[in-house]
This record gives sequence, structure tokens and C-alpha cells, in this order.
Amino acid sequence: LPREAEELEKTVKDLERRAKGETQIWIEAPYRSAKMLDALKLWLQPATWVSVSVNLTTPSQRTASYPIKEWRSLSFEIGKEPAVFLMYVKMG
Repeated sequence: LPREAEELEKTVKDLERRAKGETQIWIEAPYRSAKMLDALKLWLQPATWVSVSVNLTTPSQRTASYPIKEWRSLSFEIGKEPAVFLMYVKMG
């Protein structure tokens, strides 16, 4: 995904529009993972579901899936760890 904030916001919102009825998935670099989650909380619609999986294939792996409205009130520390992001918008 783009590095520039304005371009990144546009791309993420476009992914959200395309996610209706299908899942969008991407991997984020460890140094950008936490910032990506913060950006998603700001930019996405409250009903959009986001799943974040951190440190897959390691003993410390963890995954959380919530709609954005719930993510906004949660504390899910990523730090500088590799993360896989999934986005889904329910049709209808």
C-alpha cells in the first residue's frame, strides 16, 4: 500500500468500497503495522470488519476480529511486529 498518508487513505477507502461481499487482505511491514491499525480506525466506516493477525507462525501469534466501531475502543498492541490485515464489508 502507498506510504504517503493522503494516498494511503484514498487506497484504504477504495479497498473498503471493493470489500462489499468479499475480503480484502494485505500484509503490512513491521514498522508500519501499528500505524496502519490506527489509520483504519480513523478512516473506515463503523460497520466494516477488520481482522488483524500478528506474528503468525510464532508462539506469540495473536488474532483479533471486530467491526471498526469496536476497534476504536480497544487497545490491541502491535508494536513493530509483522501483521496481516483483513477487511470485510457485509453486503446489504
